[in-house]
Amino acid sequence: MSVEIGDFRLSLIWVETFLDLLAPHVPPEAPLAFLGRSYTYEPVFDQLLQDDAAEIASGLSLPWINITHQRFWERYFEGRVPPNARRCWKALVPLRGKLPAEPSPGWLPGRVLMESFYYPHGIAFVVTAMCKGSLNMEETVLMARRVKQTGRFPIQWLQGVPGNVGLKTLADSALKALRTAALGPAAAPGSRSATPFTVLTVVRGAGVDPSVPFPAGGESQRALEAVTRWSNNWRFDPLPGLEEVRLKSSIAPESHIVYARKRGRAVWWPGYFSGPGEGTHTLSCYHRNLVFASLTVESLMGLISETVKHRRQGRPLSPAHSECVQRAAGILGRLYGGVSTTYRSWHPMTHMEQNDFTAAVNEVRRLFNMTDLQ
Repeated sequence: MSVEIGDFRLSLIWVETFLDLLAPHVPPEAPLAFLGRSYTYEPVFDQLLQDDAAEIASGLSLPWINITHQRFWERYFEGRVPPNARRCWKALVPLRGKLPAEPSPGWLPGRVLMESFYYPHGIAFVVTAMCKGSLNMEETVLMARRVKQTGRFPIQWLQGVPGNVGLKTLADSALKALRTAALGPAAAPGSRSATPFTVLTVVRGAGVDPSVPFPAGGESQRALEAVTRWSNNWRFDPLPGLEEVRLKSSIAPESHIVYARKRGRAVWWPGYFSGPGEGTHTLSCYHRNLVFASLTVESLMGLISETVKHRRQGRPLSPAHSECVQRAAGILGRLYGGVSTTYRSWHPMTHMEQNDFTAAVNEVRRLFNMTDLQ
């Protein structure tokens, strides 16, 4: 029986870092200047925590829908939820932006979710395509690549960008709009990775025996390699050994794999996606947890990296900047070490190591007399 994919999710994460809101003198024209200081950030968060339907500047809201049903956030706050505004500031929690609902493109068998987030140190844009149908492995790869690389999306809500555009143009335009919303129209672009970080999860599938170990070098590995490394020569590239790309796990069966490449993850858990219907909920939740974990690492590493550049230019840190980057170094240390009181996964450690982030984190940790990552 051939493998058939009935439902998969693909999320793409873009993060842009800027230090304007943490500067000694925040630009007075910045609409979201309140994000850069604890004494202005906390009252806004407190208002939202008291009433998540409260109307605040630019339609911002809490980053979670129901925190008690979202394991990443529950564990991020060490199980003490809902948090208070002070803990949100210490954890560098973003606010969620409000984007208009978008019609999904006609070529996509499913729908698209677009999300935006505002941090004290930058912005983020996340696109999730939820694809349903009956696809073989190659068709799944081609659909995922179409979402990321060649498909056209309607974005009439972005001023000055008429018609349908590719996802890169959509992300560039969206980040510009978010930056303007945070800092004003004269703001210069911040720093971001050359490519988005991606997470793909197979939510429903058939034709896979969950009792059989994941096959090295076969059709399934080639597909996962294609949707994590994103090589244009994916059909013919040599495949790495599984020990190089399998995210560590102490409990997963040999048929399960989280395929880990530098800028992408793919979740292949046939024990869930080929089983009863409750597996769909488990995998959907895991996908969201992995997206938020990736978003958090990308965001905090942006702050760390920009701080390292800032210091090497001989520029002092403002009190707000110093506090936030110290918090970031501490959070990344706990995520890296898999501390039992926070979100535990091998993903953050692997994410940092594969993207050569550890040296920068250690440089900042030493600045605040912390031990190196371990």
